[in-house]
Amino acid sequence: MALLGQLFLNKTLTWPEFQESVIEGHQNRQGQIRLRKPKQSLYTYPAPDCMCQA
Repeated sequence: MALLGQLFLNKTLTWPEFQESVIEGHQNRQGQIRLRKPKQSLYTYPAPDCMCQA
């Protein structure tokens, strides 16, 4: 089961614990988690995981 599914099944997890688990789960991925600016376009600044491998 994926990380997010496992976290949602844990009903005793607090929000800060959930946030930390998600960040830890993403540390070794291609890009780091960062907040998008409110008016920043998804099309201009796409997430690396969403890019087509053409």
